Amino acid sequence: MESGVDFSFFTSVYDVIVDNGRVDSVILGSKSGLFAVKAKIYIDCTGDGDLCAFGGADYEIGDENGVVMPQTLCSIWTDIDKEKCIGCGRCAKVCPANCIEKTDYIAPGHKLASFAIDPAKCVKCGACMEKCKPHAIYKD
Repeated sequence: MESGVDFSFFTSVYDVIVDNGRVDSVILGSKSGLFAVKAKIYIDCTGDGDLCAFGGADYEIGDENGVVMPQTLCSIWTDIDKEKCIGCGRCAKVCPANCIEKTDYIAPGHKLASFAIDPAKCVKCGACMEKCKPHAIYKD
């Protein structure tokens, strides 16, 4: 990238190493495992302020009453279009929350049963959408 910024998608912050009040390095985890990153500047794009919180920064949760924004307003992963689903199971294999299960429904013209998302278990990471070749997973 022209700006020199490196991105790490689908990555979680596990720890922040602080030295003399400054972030020295960040311990991250992804599907490929744990790794450390050192940088001159860190930008917390976790959505929850994890990098700052793990680094010891002051923070508040919610509004003046402690009320936080409902998760459903951030993103809603509705389900899998059973007519488009080819039953390959790629979505279920990459799901870190194990919220995608095979159904009994076989769409006309398909040989394999489709899958469905359990919204109560879904962590809305988007990994399933990335792997779904027929683009059967949709959100509202």
